[in-house]
Amino acid sequence: MWPWLMIIAGTLIIIGALVARHRMMRDYRTQLAQGESSARAAEVASRVDAVNLAAERALAGRAAAERTTVRPATVEPAIVQPTPEPDRPTSRPAVHVGAEQTAQPTFEPSTEPVLSRRAVKAGLAPLPTAAPKPPPLFADRPIGHRLSSPPTIRVRAQDVPLQDWLRYYAEGNAWSGVIQSISDRITGDRELEPFFGSLERATLQRHVMSTLMMLTGEGVTVGAVRRLAEAHLHHVQAGGEPISEPVWDRLAATLGNAMREHGVPEFAVQGLEHTAAPLRSVIVARPQA
Repeated sequence: MWPWLMIIAGTLIIIGALVARHRMMRDYRTQLAQGESSARAAEVASRVDAVNLAAERALAGRAAAERTTVRPATVEPAIVQPTPEPDRPTSRPAVHVGAEQTAQPTFEPSTEPVLSRRAVKAGLAPLPTAAPKPPPLFADRPIGHRLSSPPTIRVRAQDVPLQDWLRYYAEGNAWSGVIQSISDRITGDRELEPFFGSLERATLQRHVMSTLMMLTGEGVTVGAVRRLAEAHLHHVQAGGEPISEPVWDRLAATLGNAMREHGVPEFAVQGLEHTAAPLRSVIVARPQA
C-alpha cells in the first residue's frame, strides 16, 4: 500500500513541477515580447524624430536662402529711333551719249611654246611638242575579236584544233616534243640569235608554248596582236633589230619543220601561215622603197 502511495505522490510532484515550469516559461516569453515591442516602438519613434528634425532644418535653410537672395533689377529695353533714309531718286541719272567708256582688257591665247624651268635657266630652246599617239591597232574591233582561227584536223567525224590533236590524238607526247624541238632549233640558229639569244632556256620555252597555244588553239585575237606589236616596238626602241621578212620566214620554217617532225599533216602546217598572217602584217618591217 505504501509503495503505491509513494509512487502516486512522486508523480503528482513531477506533474506540479512541470506545470510550474510551463507557467514560468510563459511569463518569461510574455515579458520578453513586451520588451521587444517597446524597444521597436522606441526605435521607430527616434527615427521619426530624426526625419522631422531634418525636414525642419531643410525648410529653415531654404527660407534663409530666399531671404538673402537679391532679385536683379528690371532693365527696360532702350527705344531705338529709326534712322531716316535718304530720299530715293525718282528717275535714273541721265547718261550722256558719246561719253567715253572704260575699255575692258581682252586676253588672247598665247601661241608661244611653254619653256620648262631648266630651259629658261640654261637659255635653251623650247621643248618640242610631243607627237600625238597613234590609234591602237584594229581600233574599230573589240579586244577579243578573233582575226584568224587555228588549223583543224578531222578526227572521228569531227574537226579538232591542232593543239588538241597534238595533245590527245598524235603519237607520243607530240605537244611537248614540238615545244622542245622549236626551242632547240631557235637556240642553234645564228640568224635568230639577235632576237632570242639573251633569253634563258626556261624563258624561251615559255614564250614558245604561249605562241603555240595562240596559233594552234585560241587563234589570233585583236588583243594578242596589240600585245605582241607593243613588245616588238619596245624591243626596237631599246636598240634591238626589227623583225624583217627573212627573219619571219626563218621563224615560220622553224615552226613548220618542228610540226612535220612530229607527224602534223602538211595542210595543217600550211594553215599555220594563214593563222599567223595578222601578226606578220603588223610586226614585219617592210623595206623602204
